[in-house]
Amino acid sequence: MDLYYKYQSQFGHADLIEFAPDTLVGFAIRMFTGKNVSHTAGVALMQLVGDNEERRYIWEADKNGFHLSYLSDVVSGYNGTVYWLQLKEEYKDYRLKIVQQAKKLEGKHYDYINLIRNARRPVKLDDKDIFCSEGWHISIVRTGLITEELTGGYALRPGEFDRIGIYNSPICIHNKE
Repeated sequence: MDLYYKYQSQFGHADLIEFAPDTLVGFAIRMFTGKNVSHTAGVALMQLVGDNEERRYIWEADKNGFHLSYLSDVVSGYNGTVYWLQLKEEYKDYRLKIVQQAKKLEGKHYDYINLIRNARRPVKLDDKDIFCSEGWHISIVRTGLITEELTGGYALRPGEFDRIGIYNSPICIHNKE
């Protein structure tokens, strides 16, 4: 967790966290997409009532749908590699807006069908049910920072957010121990 704690204080609203698990499913997704990651989530900072410390959470889509997870719990003991992509400074006015849009997706069901289709070829962006990177992509589009047309109307897959030019290069914040 040393790498994680080195950067933790720099994580901000709407930063991106991407995962490369050392699992068969993670490997298969990376093989099909040709990317080095297979899961995407977005950062949200929150201060709990009665707590003086701001905590870092991630909006992610998984078998439990689109929901918040406590980031340090996810990273602690994670079997794989985790990357942080900071939202570029020139887009700082969009940070809270992106997180607010993500909140509106809370509870959406996980899109298993498009996850499987997406492994072979990109799928159209929609919010009926969502997979991990699609949820974050929708949140960004709904702020007006980018348009669907930027990606041809297709949902970004994990490892493709560099295509939209709003994030800095990935920094490794966790390696399997």
